[in-house]
Amino acid sequence: MGINSFGLFLAIIEGFSICYTIYTCDKNERWSPDGKKQLYTPYISSLMFIVVISIIPILSVVLFDMKTAVQKTIGFNFSIFFQIFLYYLVLIPFLPLLRRFISARACSVLWLIPSCIYVMQYESSTPDKPIFILSAPAYLVKILFVVWFIGFCAVMVYKIGSHIKFRRYILENSSQITDRNIIDIWYNELEHSRLHKTDYPLLQSSIVKTPISIGVFKSKIFIVLPEKSYCDDDLKLIFRHEIVHIGRADSLSKFYHVFCTAVCWFNPLMWFAMRKSADDIELSCDETVLLDADEQTRARYASLILETAGDERGFTTCLSASANALRYRLKNIVKPNKKFSGTVVVGAIFIALCMTTGHTALVYGDYTGEDIIFSNAENFKLSYVGFKPDNKNYICTDEKALKEYLSNLRIQNISGVYTFKNEKKHWVTISYETPDDFIIIKLFSNFIEIHPRISDFDYYYLPDSVDFDRLHKLIIEKT
Repeated sequence: MGINSFGLFLAIIEGFSICYTIYTCDKNERWSPDGKKQLYTPYISSLMFIVVISIIPILSVVLFDMKTAVQKTIGFNFSIFFQIFLYYLVLIPFLPLLRRFISARACSVLWLIPSCIYVMQYESSTPDKPIFILSAPAYLVKILFVVWFIGFCAVMVYKIGSHIKFRRYILENSSQITDRNIIDIWYNELEHSRLHKTDYPLLQSSIVKTPISIGVFKSKIFIVLPEKSYCDDDLKLIFRHEIVHIGRADSLSKFYHVFCTAVCWFNPLMWFAMRKSADDIELSCDETVLLDADEQTRARYASLILETAGDERGFTTCLSASANALRYRLKNIVKPNKKFSGTVVVGAIFIALCMTTGHTALVYGDYTGEDIIFSNAENFKLSYVGFKPDNKNYICTDEKALKEYLSNLRIQNISGVYTFKNEKKHWVTISYETPDDFIIIKLFSNFIEIHPRISDFDYYYLPDSVDFDRLHKLIIEKT
């Protein structure tokens, strides 16, 4: 199967955009060339992905009947989340190797680049046809869809509920910081970072053990410190750490990973990926905080992490490290290795991800041509038959046998949006006139295109290949 040229072009443009964004963010963080530009910014926005994925079912219900809406939703989402699963399956074992050669910031972006592949789910961007077919009975798909939806809702309600509960618990047991020295250091760091919003509440609480920023959206973020004395240098590092998280919208990135995990809640790999992505977010933050730092500053920062053992439930970010990531994190803080920025690696991986999207399709249902083609009208009159793309004139020698063949075709729904243009080098076109309209049928090797109306069409999968030899006997060239 050939490569979709437009899809490749679009993937390259998107990949170049991601590379340029990472490069400019990295350059700005390192040298801050523009005195007005915010120092820390998100590399990739994950909010748009969540919005698009969430709005597709709503639009489908508004525009179509419930059955079609479910099919459209399954078709759009299956390819994306199946691809995310495969992507993480490959990324997880290769991540230790990548961490040795590219920056932690680039590694953290690798967890987010699947949030851009929804742009490839259009007819002009997807491959002509799928390579791999996953088949399932219609009743099983319906049952699994219901089970999946219940699980998705349960995970999202639990995660969002846990975050709200944890947030309320922290804020109810916190008080405003009034120490002028701490406030001045906080605002100095905010001024250094040039964040557009600077009125983040600065709180103190006896129930937190580590500095923490809590909140998903920037307008609702609170900074909470433990009731502990910190020297000025420690406070600068603590505040810079939290400001990096705020500027990059890392809490929103964590929400994105929770969302993906909820969609694939049945897959243990996704839960593991969620934990690993959180580790890379912290490693990336460490790397940025310590850019060009001397050994003394690195030792102080490492000591801060060792002294804290915090809780980061919900979509929060904090200074402390998880036990699994602590050793690696401290090693990179105290003795950092020189690494490549990873910009080109991220762009190349994104292009590869895009060009492998849509190659696996889900087919389901157990219909016949009688159900799909001849179900909406009783009086069908054959009006055209022919083999394409030649322009010869054909006639049908046995209309009853042709209709019987079409009625007995096994037909299944197929997820995704495909053009099958490479299949269209040779196909059969059959047209029936009905009392109200025309029905046009195009038969390819394993696919069928049905136009129930002149302005509309649907693709279906044929598990049994089209018997062109039989059709050649029923449809002959007109002499």
